[in-house]
Amino acid sequence: VQQEIANFAQSRDWTVADVDSAVEVGVTASRPVPLAQTAAEHAEIIKKLGPGLSNVGHFLAVYSCKGGVGKSTVATNLAYELSRLGARVGLLDVDIYGPSLPVLVKPDDPAVRRSAKGSGMVHPIHHRGVKLMS
Repeated sequence: VQQEIANFAQSRDWTVADVDSAVEVGVTASRPVPLAQTAAEHAEIIKKLGPGLSNVGHFLAVYSCKGGVGKSTVATNLAYELSRLGARVGLLDVDIYGPSLPVLVKPDDPAVRRSAKGSGMVHPIHHRGVKLMS
């Protein structure tokens, strides 16, 4: 990639500094650690967290300590790819500075509807097999 950039710059008579650069990508996979070890522990956790998470089996977080690096884009693409592969997927955008999900995804019906599961609970928006909340 570095050589391609250098060739592109030279084709436009741009000056390219001779700087070494490196890109490192790491992916780690491991068996999921259960939130609870026993059915009783699971029931207690669900009681504390509320009914909204009772059907959630696994959590996958996309995070960084830096803004503007594409976390929401990666999370959205990952959610839709997992859905395409047959997984039941929900995407929760909890960006405290401004949700990106409404910019990245344009559902046909963006209306938010109340849920009967509890006060203050709403149904997620469905778009192409992914449940969305922002």
